[in-house]
Amino acid sequence: SLRELPRSKLSERVARDRQIHRWQAEFTEAAVLGAMAVVEGELAPLNPLDPPDQHMYLRENIFFSKGTDSRDMFASLGGGEAAHVVTGKDIEGVRIINRIDPEGIHTLGSVVVDYRGVRVVAQTVVPGIFSSKSEERIVYGSIDNGKTVKSSQEFHELIRDQLVKALHLAEHTVTDSEGTTHSLYTSIESKGIVGADQRRYLLDLYRLNPVDIEFLESVCLETKRGSDEHLSVYPHKMVFLRRELLDIYWDSQFRQAVQAYVAKNQLQQPEEAEETPNQEQQQQQQQEEDEGVEENRLEGEEISRKDQEDDAIGALTREGQKAQEQLDKLKFSLEFNPDAFTTLDVVTAASGDSSNDGEPVTSDLRCKNTRDASRFLRDTVIPAFVHDLRNYLISPIDGESLTRIMHRRGVNIRYLGLIAELLAAPPNGTAEQHSPAGPHIRALVVREMIVRAVKHILRDTFRHTVADLHSEVFAHIINCLLGARYNPDPAIALSSAARSIRKLSQLTPASLATDLREQVLRRYRFRLPDDFVAIFVESNELVLLREISKAVGVQLALRNYRFEKLNEDQLFESVVGGGPLPQQDQKLTKQQRRALREKAKEEASRATSLQAEDVVNFYPLVKEASHVSSFADEASEAGTIALSRGQRDLGLELLLESATMHEQTYGFLHPETGRCYASIAMLYYQANEIEQACMFMHKAIIICERTQGVDSSETVHYYLNLGLL
Repeated sequence: SLRELPRSKLSERVARDRQIHRWQAEFTEAAVLGAMAVVEGELAPLNPLDPPDQHMYLRENIFFSKGTDSRDMFASLGGGEAAHVVTGKDIEGVRIINRIDPEGIHTLGSVVVDYRGVRVVAQTVVPGIFSSKSEERIVYGSIDNGKTVKSSQEFHELIRDQLVKALHLAEHTVTDSEGTTHSLYTSIESKGIVGADQRRYLLDLYRLNPVDIEFLESVCLETKRGSDEHLSVYPHKMVFLRRELLDIYWDSQFRQAVQAYVAKNQLQQPEEAEETPNQEQQQQQQQEEDEGVEENRLEGEEISRKDQEDDAIGALTREGQKAQEQLDKLKFSLEFNPDAFTTLDVVTAASGDSSNDGEPVTSDLRCKNTRDASRFLRDTVIPAFVHDLRNYLISPIDGESLTRIMHRRGVNIRYLGLIAELLAAPPNGTAEQHSPAGPHIRALVVREMIVRAVKHILRDTFRHTVADLHSEVFAHIINCLLGARYNPDPAIALSSAARSIRKLSQLTPASLATDLREQVLRRYRFRLPDDFVAIFVESNELVLLREISKAVGVQLALRNYRFEKLNEDQLFESVVGGGPLPQQDQKLTKQQRRALREKAKEEASRATSLQAEDVVNFYPLVKEASHVSSFADEASEAGTIALSRGQRDLGLELLLESATMHEQTYGFLHPETGRCYASIAMLYYQANEIEQACMFMHKAIIICERTQGVDSSETVHYYLNLGLL
């Protein structure tokens, strides 16, 4: 209902964005509380007689289910691993559709919560979906893997008008079990539903992007393991290209088409000479329109600042329309079939499609586009990403920032192993010396693979142990990885209940290192050296402890964790001032020295680096399809363009208006508002307004500290920018 609010005026769009964001925040909060209740066993399932993994729950009109392959829907694609990935990809698809904000197509409110090793999916309920005639409401796609397919013409046209251009979706036909062909734009596994409220909903969007066919064929299939026969296949086959990569590839191909178009037209001078009068008429007509606009501006001497901003955004829209006209003349088309290279029977596209050369578009060409995009990722995007890492063009400082930068470049996390190998190889395949950034960045990439491997081990162990032992499980695995120098046998700290679990009691630092090497090799195709603990873990224990805790959702007590055994005197010196400081020691009173001695004695009595009592809390990790204020982003973009054209006053006013819209939509303490302030600060810096730049950057730092944390990579980045100002 909120998405159907009017949005023709600025005030209406701001009010609509604010209401949608408020609803999303409230829904996310309720979904997180419900998911935690599901994991902790506080909710009664709707189907208590079914196996636990198939249980479904309903709370506050929110539908909950577990992200497992409980009904063997993904048995041939990876089972539970595939089901776990599908839930995250579905949220990503919902986020993409919400950013486009189409009219007439609705998505469900969706949240994915990871808590204590269990993934819970929370969704709003489609009106009428629980009725006896729920299958009749599915009018697009298939619910039985292609046996029966629905292709409503009205739904098909709605997707064509609202989504195809933005998502570069190819129209393709599929064949059902009766031999009937159906034309679809989305994947056959996506469902179009008409709810009881007569609204059209699009569900199961995990196949919104095509598969990464090059990775799928080389890594995920049993018959193609490469030269290493002992190398196991990838855990699942749900490997997709990112939407950012498809946009980058589309832009790259479009630029090449434009260059070819310009080169072709330069050889057609006579034709261009004949078209000159028409171009002059168009220029004259445009000049008259501009003069009319100028006269209207002169007549309205009391024009408001908001009207000027609307004019600037309108000019940007007109430029986009002109660019679209040129695009139509170019006849450039690059579309992707989301069902390409799947097990479904996908045949040729509908009639009327044609390539750039006027030839009919076949399914082979659609598949070729997908394969070319996959090769573009491996052959162009990843080497360029590694080159930028070597030359400090991008500088991630932790795993979170590395992941964010990779996703922004369209690179999937599964390519971490390839990136580490390219960083280890000489640049450009020569004997050239390594860049200074190489070893540091490569160590960061390898540590990120180790952190993610530990996360998978912890998640699997959590699922097979009771909640009361999760603190001991986390502490024991951390001690095996990070605290082996402190105590080579951390199992002595386990309770009797924990020792009764064979998998946990038999886990040692050596066996954990073996498991980590297998996990990294299986998931990232990268071989960790036998002494990887000494190379990548030692002297980086605190960094890894922080990364693992954030990846799993664990809150630890604030204390000085030690990963190397010290005697009582060494601990006393460390507690006093980090070393033997006689001058400082002499200033201490007897009571202070006694207290420090007791503290050092307590530290020395710890059996392991991390104890179960140090685990304060487990908190949920949330993935949501948050709403983005498109008009605020448009105002910021218009302001940036105005500044680039020399319209300083108008550009700064638009930027301030964008900041106001962010505040009205998201509130003051929100990451999006902080990013807006940071962007404005840098633009003020470029305009040589240092005082204003410092003010906005200081606001961005305050917001980022309170929303992301003082140790967040964004906070550090903002502090660095403030230092440059």
